[in-house]
Amino acid sequence: MLSNRFQSGFMSQPYNFGQAMSQETFFSKVMTFFGLSLITAALGSWISWTWGPAVFLPALIAEFALLLAVMLVRQNQELRALFFILFSTASGIVIVPFLRQAVAVGGPQILINALGTTGIVFFGLSFYALRSGKDFSYLRGILFAGLIGVIIAGFVSFFFSSPGFVMIYSVAGVLLFSGFVLYDMSRIQRRYADNQYIDAALALYLDFLNLFLFILQLFMGSGRRRGGWK
Repeated sequence: MLSNRFQSGFMSQPYNFGQAMSQETFFSKVMTFFGLSLITAALGSWISWTWGPAVFLPALIAEFALLLAVMLVRQNQELRALFFILFSTASGIVIVPFLRQAVAVGGPQILINALGTTGIVFFGLSFYALRSGKDFSYLRGILFAGLIGVIIAGFVSFFFSSPGFVMIYSVAGVLLFSGFVLYDMSRIQRRYADNQYIDAALALYLDFLNLFLFILQLFMGSGRRRGGWK
């Protein structure tokens, strides 16, 4: 997911610098596709949970291929929308091994708690960004540096991992993608045109998904530090 965030958030550039996106497009298209992406991701997770690990590798390959397709196919918005929905489905399949680890630590309730917390944080920050009208583009450099740092820390965690390190890494990830919510909402308001609703929905989906994964990891770390969940 982090590599996807890097590719979509910083490597792709808006291709229409005309009039800023209208509120009608934002609520009727961006938020609609964002909601659909969450639903299809949940469907993908259910499929993977039911069918087992056999679907993981094909989904992982498809996830990156579909993300590239969304980024490279610029003119046909209907086709991009299809690729985006398939991408979110594949990403839901890919995260299932991590979800299984979380359930092993805290039971099904940990997923509900993490999802609820993610929703509160994401929509709270989104509302603030939209309501305040502030330009958070100044966060770009900070977020870029933070993303690189979190990616490096993620690789380090494969070789060196301790409860304290995992907690710091999780908190850093939560703060990073909270910043991305503010940054992306601000950028969508100011720098995205009406025909970039798929780009906008993709950015918000990746923000939500990564925020959820880091919050879930934070909850897992808290459960382990307390000696397990009851």
